[in-house]
Amino acid sequence: MLHKFTAPDSSASDRFGWSVALSDNTALIGSVGDNDKGTNSGSAYLFTTNTNTKSTPEPSSLLGIVATVAIAT
Repeated sequence: MLHKFTAPDSSASDRFGWSVALSDNTALIGSVGDNDKGTNSGSAYLFTTNTNTKSTPEPSSLLGIVATVAIAT
């Protein structure tokens, strides 16, 4: 295993990893059940593997459930 990705605020019902997009050294991982910012808010986590850093875009209840993620190259 080269990398293990985990959400810093994950619970069992968050379904972290429901959707995954990979591009070069970047991983975008959706957490469809995360309700930290309100019902059906979801979350997406952006990881950069070459520096082992993670950034978490601010969740919004207006975005809806993060069922699909994609990275534009």
